[in-house]
Amino acid sequence: MLNESFIPVAIDQWYERRQKDAKGEFYRKIAGQGPRNDFQLTTQGHYACDAAGKLYGFNGNHIDLTKLKSLLKKTLTEFDSATYADVKAIEVGTPDSRFNYTPPEDGLVCLVLSKVLGGYEEPKNVRDVAFQKSVGQDTFWIQTEEKKAIIKAVKENGEIPQAIKQRIARFHLVDNTRGEPSHWTAEQIESMTMEVADGVVTGSVKLETEDGKRGYAASLYGHIETTKDSVTRFDLVAEGEFFGQGPYTRWAPKGKFPLAITFKLVDGQAQENQAIPQGAKGWLGAITIGSLRPH
Repeated sequence: MLNESFIPVAIDQWYERRQKDAKGEFYRKIAGQGPRNDFQLTTQGHYACDAAGKLYGFNGNHIDLTKLKSLLKKTLTEFDSATYADVKAIEVGTPDSRFNYTPPEDGLVCLVLSKVLGGYEEPKNVRDVAFQKSVGQDTFWIQTEEKKAIIKAVKENGEIPQAIKQRIARFHLVDNTRGEPSHWTAEQIESMTMEVADGVVTGSVKLETEDGKRGYAASLYGHIETTKDSVTRFDLVAEGEFFGQGPYTRWAPKGKFPLAITFKLVDGQAQENQAIPQGAKGWLGAITIGSLRPH
């Protein structure tokens, strides 16, 4: 039904419910018809609407396929294409620069995937099955000056710059396979090395909260290939033992469990790779990501 009768759209409502532009207004028009219409709070969930912004149904942010199928069937029964045949395209206007960012010009974009490799108990329900099979996904953005620093490190067989290592550790070496992760603070990076020699990256990292309830110790291995002024390959794998969970990443395996995280250079112009890094949420201007190029 999703592929044949609907146009699936996935957004991060944290941005859209705040945006003062055409995109934000259209989203708030839809969400405002549902039960989560206080835009100071989360509006997460599944919405079925038409191009005019009419809401046909809503249900929460769950993984119950029965409820989702029911919502889709209800929408198809009530939908009449003639009612919006004359709907005009939305004038985009000027996007809200506070929430609209694209990958840094002449920088790099890496796709980041994470997977829990074991440690789960036998699944008891459909939620357990989904969580245990899930793969976390994010993007890692590298600015132009950082790219130059990486090229220099490869040329000189040196250490990857501190700013890059810290952002990798704090915002990407997380377990985001079951929800939005808790990121690390700078103080929670107990140690991290990331050296490159003849294009081969090796290193290690140890992260742990002050109360000892969450941590990750992993080895780093990868390859970086460069030309005079560009990076043509950036492959990195972090693999080690994670323990603990955050408020929105519950149902983690008990004790220490294997977690692998991969970074791979991708085409930053492709639509699917233009999602803003999850760790940038609320931090724009506060860390090195602050110079990202607005629309």
